[in-house]
Amino acid sequence: MSTIIQDVRYGARMLLKTPALSAIVILALALGIGANTAIFSVINGVLLRPLPYPEADRIMHLRQPQTAAGVEDSLFSFPEVAHYRSQ
Repeated sequence: MSTIIQDVRYGARMLLKTPALSAIVILALALGIGANTAIFSVINGVLLRPLPYPEADRIMHLRQPQTAAGVEDSLFSFPEVAHYRSQ
């Protein structure tokens, strides 16, 4: 236990001896921890958590391309939506 205390004291003395280096190290650690937390929060919210809808695994995205008209994603009419929904 005394060896750990001596190591901590030595580390503190070295940090106080070079305050610019200490500030850079602390800033780098703070930026790294902050970036890691932010990225994990985004990944957790977007990829890991289930969607807040009932039967979220059944949600679909439909596209209706009109290649002859040069439109990649055109709108659906109400009868078309009703037809897809019935199937």
